[in-house]
Amino acid sequence: MKRSGTIRLELAAETAALTIDNSSKRNAMSMQMWLDLPGLVHSANQNPSVKLITIRGAGDAAFASGADISEFKKLRDDPDLAAAYDDATGRAFASLHNSNKPVLALINGSCYGGGLAIALNCDLRLASQSAQFCLPPAKLGLGYGYENTEALVQIVGPVYAKEMIFTARVYPAARAYELGLVHAVYPDAEFEGESEQYIQSILNNAPLTIQAAKAAINCISGAAEPAQIEQARQKIAACFDSHDYAEGRSAFLDKRKVVFTGR
Repeated sequence: MKRSGTIRLELAAETAALTIDNSSKRNAMSMQMWLDLPGLVHSANQNPSVKLITIRGAGDAAFASGADISEFKKLRDDPDLAAAYDDATGRAFASLHNSNKPVLALINGSCYGGGLAIALNCDLRLASQSAQFCLPPAKLGLGYGYENTEALVQIVGPVYAKEMIFTARVYPAARAYELGLVHAVYPDAEFEGESEQYIQSILNNAPLTIQAAKAAINCISGAAEPAQIEQARQKIAACFDSHDYAEGRSAFLDKRKVVFTGR
């Protein structure tokens, strides 16, 4: 069977760049792509040189237009198949949300349905001016997953979460920014350069501090188990025993540029 789409992983300096590539279907996510995503995120997390993971869509037409609905008859046609499909997508979303290293979504073009769910599970979201956002499950009779609905509510609040799902309307990037769905919107011609500056502002900082903060914020904003909270506390405490902490103090006192290594 011919493979439908792929997710590419490319390493560049201190960044692991994931690209959703299924251009003939506006970067729709096939079952195999959902299955592949957790392993790629894990690989990026295991690489000691990586400080940040980015994810974007190939080309300019779409970030991701959602799940590949053409597969649904074959892959969701009975309860067992549907459960397996939901498990695959759930693992994909969780891999982004639970990634030790921060994940930044670079949103170009259409960001619909499951594609928006990918973005919601990232830590940060930047959009090009021509990006569009939509949750169309109500037009298709689909159920939008509980965890993704929860993520949407946490980001835009219950009032606009209801509006987005009930109306299935398309939101331009400017409106998405007003709702807090994205952190910044840049003109299309400036998107690459502005995004690179944003990325660099993260890479310049201590990665252990960022990882500890992500763990703590995830615990605070979710229903964390005591073991998860303790793990977050340990990550915070470990920052004070790190080489980066000593380097940060030294650079501040010496009035020189700091060099963080993630140790």
